[in-house]
Amino acid sequence: MPSWKKVITSGSDAGLNSLVVSDTFEVNGVEYRTYSNDTINTGTTVVATFPTTDGYAAHFDYLVRTNTDYRAGKIVVIWDGSNIDLTDTSTVDIGDTSGVAFDAGITSGKVELEIVTDTNGWIFKSDCKIL
Repeated sequence: MPSWKKVITSGSDAGLNSLVVSDTFEVNGVEYRTYSNDTINTGTTVVATFPTTDGYAAHFDYLVRTNTDYRAGKIVVIWDGSNIDLTDTSTVDIGDTSGVAFDAGITSGKVELEIVTDTNGWIFKSDCKIL
């Protein structure tokens, strides 16, 4: 059976039932990405990275969890090429995620979002909007 593709043109009334994006897409100069890591253990793990030249700010909507501990939140990161700052706003825990923290840094011209944990078995999932 042939693989049919739908082309939507500006001003048309065509619609999509679903859209699957595997990694990155861009809309009007704003880049969207997804990140996932199912094996985060004790220590520091880089969970997202991209060139500093991709923008000046990023918004991460995230979930961090184990089998019994859950937290969802939003991380906002801002940078100017050499300086970087991060704010994490999240839900109240289900269970205990107090041993999980986030940090951001710039290494070799790349923004890195890091998760720091004091126990094994964490899972991280996020979408990211880069401005």
